[in-house]
Amino acid sequence: MLDVILDQVKNAVGGELTQKFGLNDEEQKESVALAGSSVIDVFKEEVSKGNLTELMGLMHGDTNAASGVFKQVGAKYVSSLVGKLGVDEKIAQQISDYVIPVVVDTVGNKLKTEGASGIMSMVNTSAVSGLFDTFKGGLPDDAKEGLDGALGKLGGLGGFFK
Repeated sequence: MLDVILDQVKNAVGGELTQKFGLNDEEQKESVALAGSSVIDVFKEEVSKGNLTELMGLMHGDTNAASGVFKQVGAKYVSSLVGKLGVDEKIAQQISDYVIPVVVDTVGNKLKTEGASGIMSMVNTSAVSGLFDTFKGGLPDDAKEGLDGALGKLGGLGGFFK
């Protein structure tokens, strides 16, 4: 799914990255890849912390609920552009202000069509598994078995965690 999103972003912003910000073709490709990595890294962090509200807000186009995700992705992206491509921080911020809304909009549209499983397909589901293991750790054994059985019958909550 991420490859499809990055291709769409590259098609949408590629020319502008060259014309407006002076990036060559290789830097353009790398900057789009860094944007994707920034999104994935932030999604993984949010999932591992159990903060699914903002990610679900993104899926439903709720920019208020997802504003923290936007800020985190933007900050991570600027840092990557400066650190990995050697872009001046001021220019990196301008690139981020241009690219990240396109990335987030593209991700949001994709998640609207793919549903919650789209978020989970973008992140390592072991983080989610870890959340359930932590939650289950405080339960009596019979409750753990019941939860495992119920989740199994539902296919991991209707396929949400597949």
